[in-house]
Amino acid sequence: MILFYRYTDVLLFNVANSSEDKALIFPILVLSIIPLVSSVTFLSSFLDDVSRADYIEFSRAKGISNVELYFKHILRNLFASYLINFKHIIWITLSSLLLLERIFNMHGLSSFIFDYGSPEVLFVTFILIYVPVSLAIFMSHKVLFTFTGVRGGLS
Repeated sequence: MILFYRYTDVLLFNVANSSEDKALIFPILVLSIIPLVSSVTFLSSFLDDVSRADYIEFSRAKGISNVELYFKHILRNLFASYLINFKHIIWITLSSLLLLERIFNMHGLSSFIFDYGSPEVLFVTFILIYVPVSLAIFMSHKVLFTFTGVRGGLS
């Protein structure tokens, strides 16, 4: 982004916060790199493993179409396994938020915690992070069980 600005004198979006301009797009893009790479890597390896599984080969030998195999078997197992991996992605993203707020001079959640470091503020902040994330994961587990009947790894 900085090299693009140096050579073209065109600023597409702010890289860091300043007193009058807020940077939003670039920090969001940088923060989304870790979950994107982790998700693509996991999905790619999982699809490779499942496509070589014995039950997929057996289903193909019975004449089941690729579309039916994909929706009936692969997506069902993919969703359950991805939910387990998604928990780790969320916590890695939240932990990298501290570093990114400092790099981009943003005053976000971690700055708030450090500026108002009382135990009450820390407790309320962590509750406000934990409860929505836990509810989203809980609801996704319920949706998984409703549509697939799979309960594995729901801790």
